[in-house]
Amino acid sequence: MQFNLKLLFISFQLLICLLLYPANREENKKRQYTTHRIDHAPRIDGKLDDECWNQGVWDGDFKQQFPNSGGNPSQETYIKVLYDRDYIYVAIKCMDTEPDKIRRILDRRDKFSGDAVGIAFDSYYDQRTAFEFNVTAAGQKIDLKHYGDKSQDLNWNAIWDAATSLADSGWTAEIQIPFSQLRYNKGNRKIWGMHVWRWIDREQEESHWQLIPQDASAMVYLFGELNGIERIRSSRQVELLPYASVKLDYKGDQQNPYIGKWHTGLNGGLDAKIGISSNFTLDATINPDFGQVEADPSELNLTAYETRFDEKRPFFLEGRDIFDFNIDQDRFFYTRRVGSLPGYKPDTQEGEYSDLPENTTILGSAKLSGRTSNGLLVGLMNSVTGKEFGKIYSDEGARTVTLEPLTNYFAGRIKKELNNANTIYGISFNSVVRNNDEQVLKNNFTDNATSGGIDFTKYWQDKNYFFTVKLTGSHISGSQASIKDLQESHLHRFQRPDAEHLTYDTLRTNLSGTGATIRIGKQGGQLKYGFKSSFWSPQFNINDIGFVRVSDKVEQQAWINYESIESTGFLRKYEFEIDNRINSSFGGEIMDNRVGLEANVQFQNLYNTEFKGELVLPSFDTRVLRGGPALLKDSYAGAEVEVESNSAKDFSYFVNSGYWHSFGFPTKYYHFGGGINYHPVNQLYIGLDFDYEKNFENYQYIEDIELGDNVLYMAATMDRDILLTTLRIEYYLSPELSIQYYGSPYYSIGAYTDFKRVNNAGSKNRSERFHHYKTNEYAYDTGKEVYTFNETNAETFTMDNPDFSFAQFRSNLIFRWEYKLGSVFYLVWSHEQTRNENIRKPKIHDSLLNLFAARPSDVFMIKFSYWFSI
Repeated sequence: MQFNLKLLFISFQLLICLLLYPANREENKKRQYTTHRIDHAPRIDGKLDDECWNQGVWDGDFKQQFPNSGGNPSQETYIKVLYDRDYIYVAIKCMDTEPDKIRRILDRRDKFSGDAVGIAFDSYYDQRTAFEFNVTAAGQKIDLKHYGDKSQDLNWNAIWDAATSLADSGWTAEIQIPFSQLRYNKGNRKIWGMHVWRWIDREQEESHWQLIPQDASAMVYLFGELNGIERIRSSRQVELLPYASVKLDYKGDQQNPYIGKWHTGLNGGLDAKIGISSNFTLDATINPDFGQVEADPSELNLTAYETRFDEKRPFFLEGRDIFDFNIDQDRFFYTRRVGSLPGYKPDTQEGEYSDLPENTTILGSAKLSGRTSNGLLVGLMNSVTGKEFGKIYSDEGARTVTLEPLTNYFAGRIKKELNNANTIYGISFNSVVRNNDEQVLKNNFTDNATSGGIDFTKYWQDKNYFFTVKLTGSHISGSQASIKDLQESHLHRFQRPDAEHLTYDTLRTNLSGTGATIRIGKQGGQLKYGFKSSFWSPQFNINDIGFVRVSDKVEQQAWINYESIESTGFLRKYEFEIDNRINSSFGGEIMDNRVGLEANVQFQNLYNTEFKGELVLPSFDTRVLRGGPALLKDSYAGAEVEVESNSAKDFSYFVNSGYWHSFGFPTKYYHFGGGINYHPVNQLYIGLDFDYEKNFENYQYIEDIELGDNVLYMAATMDRDILLTTLRIEYYLSPELSIQYYGSPYYSIGAYTDFKRVNNAGSKNRSERFHHYKTNEYAYDTGKEVYTFNETNAETFTMDNPDFSFAQFRSNLIFRWEYKLGSVFYLVWSHEQTRNENIRKPKIHDSLLNLFAARPSDVFMIKFSYWFSI
């Protein structure tokens, strides 16, 4: 409580400074550009030799944005914007006195590599949303969507064309953007926001047509203006993308003798984008196939918490900003829940083999999004996944088991912007409805889950200052068995014997909770600071459709940040931040109390250095014993450093290292990593990185043992090694034609010593916290790989050897050809091998040999899609 009072006092002082400290920025006068209508369209080849480019006005006078905000750029840049009824055309001349140093690097779409230019349009003219179209000097396209203050969504993809050309005086870019790919309000004459920028890679320099300072609090509202657009087509259009695919699935040395090694399948589906109006779009997908999507990174999770993986599926990536009701790392709408691994896994007996699907089938999804002219934003999404089945095989034949019910997922978000988007309020509503028509489904799945929230945001003093409040609630209903499991899950652990503020009720058929957060601070200028206070009640749960790492939490956080905007001496850029975070449960247990420091520096030679350090005070882990009492963990401190070389070189590298040490038991952790990025030629990229971790964890939970009327919570000191390596090789014949390889071996081994059981979990006296088993109190049977422990009351119990060696290798080989705008042909080979043994293999060589001797799983796929509009 003492630290809470200190933080509240500091936060009160911070609030007073926030209200009294004025914003210090000169008025940024908006530049204006008037476009010109043409009758004959140019041929998009990057040469700018069509007659139409003699019309209109060239404009320049760019200003440097980085490293020296407001300074003169090292090279001149000129732009021209033309249009006709269907398209807007952009020409950009990038003058360069050293054209042989222009970096023309071919890379994946939506990845910035080498020199680049771009243009963004605030076509709604709402000063918060913009659509950006960029092209590298090598001709690769990059499109993204701006939303909010400084947020960007690189997953937004449009159908447009661009080309570049190299000349003695520099390089040029020619861009053609269909009005159908933009969203705008009705009306004959248009006023749009416009932003044009250029990146010179060898100098790591960015310049703007309309300067947006480095320390700006937001971005789109500072755009210049584009005038002169009138009498253009409506953006309403129907775009269709049907696909067909053929898969060949090979299971190698099949462990299941009742099914074959080879499986084939034909599949087909349809993606559609329908322009409901000029500013509303309906996206839909029927039977989507994401076989070309890169696999998740390997992981062996030994913690008490769920891992959150990034979304990689295109349909769920695009437009997700409209559902941005998030609080830090918690997600109100976590799209990976849709089409995830089936939630029920049946037990098998000796002599039985299972054949289970890896994910539930998405029957279809639809998404409606857009905004009105008066600032109302709407996002609605609905997805349906099918009832999922698996098979259990034995000598008696095969039987079908149900793994997942037919399920409907709905997410809705509505926001209203007022006062030039300085006042924003909104609502969010999500639901999951399951058709639990069998008893096994009723026992393992809840019937309904709903969650909702309201939010309010206020900006003032040129958006430098902000105040945000969010209020949320959740409700889940289901059978007694499903709600009992929910209460015992990692998110709640209501069965904890020491938590008087929690109520564990096995007869309960519903669970309702609330949450809230308040943020206030300064986000503009070189000096930024803020304060946050939030809570999730013990019964709060949105994880049927969202992601919350832990409920029963009260959090307070304060931070202060300083960032340079001009280079000085040997420093090109530097930034420092310090923060303090305190988490506690509703029962008053301090679950986290830390102070962190972070520094980022870029030197004049374009090397970067990052430093992070933190001090963590003693706290309780309320989840580590998986339903047992809260375990007191000692304080620790640590730091890590990363150095990155000049990324503008054909060969660059980075190295990093970190070390953390506990002040109590000899718990320590360190890691060392690094990587290289190499372009031997502009068309070829080779990337290799690795990370090695060494962890001596003194509190590692193993399992709980029921012994008479008592429950023993077993732990040990774990010596764990982890090595993760990732190799990428990419070759580009053109921006549209590429071969990409991704391979990632993962290796994790662990050995357990100093076995102990929890004696007094909350004791500050370390000798009282655990009972350490002496060597004469247990024995190990090497044949059965089982430990037998003798308690002082002559009772005995057994425990399997928890040592492990886990190795996994995942790879993808993809041939991608965009043979027509928006239409793609794929050849894909996905490979995986996994080996998991209850024995520690201290040598990586031995573990890898066993891994590559394990049965492989291979998927070969041909996928063909064809885009057209009507």
